[in-house]
Amino acid sequence: MKRLITFTLISLSLAVVACRSDADRMAQFCLDLDRAVESAQGNCAQMAQNIRSQIDGHSETLSRLDVCKKTTACRPCRKAVTQMLARCGYDDEFSPIVQQFHFSDSLRQSFEHADERQD
Repeated sequence: MKRLITFTLISLSLAVVACRSDADRMAQFCLDLDRAVESAQGNCAQMAQNIRSQIDGHSETLSRLDVCKKTTACRPCRKAVTQMLARCGYDDEFSPIVQQFHFSDSLRQSFEHADERQD
């Protein structure tokens, strides 16, 4: 019984370390993505290209993202991609990205409506 408890605790510790490592990589990706969106300064085609290149460069991190779906490191990514979607209206083209970052329809619609109100 003691061995089982020890094994379980070690397994949980390893899972936490793996998640933390993924969260660190995800946080770096988020920072890079946020910079990529901001550096395009409203140029939609450039933003699209920047986002694609960031995603290509972090494909391994994104493929492992399901380990840490709830990490707060994802928030800047959501913000960056949402800003880009709101400014440029790439909903269809970027729907895989939207799904990747767990956007809900209601969240996306609220950004769309906020964008309409600003016009």
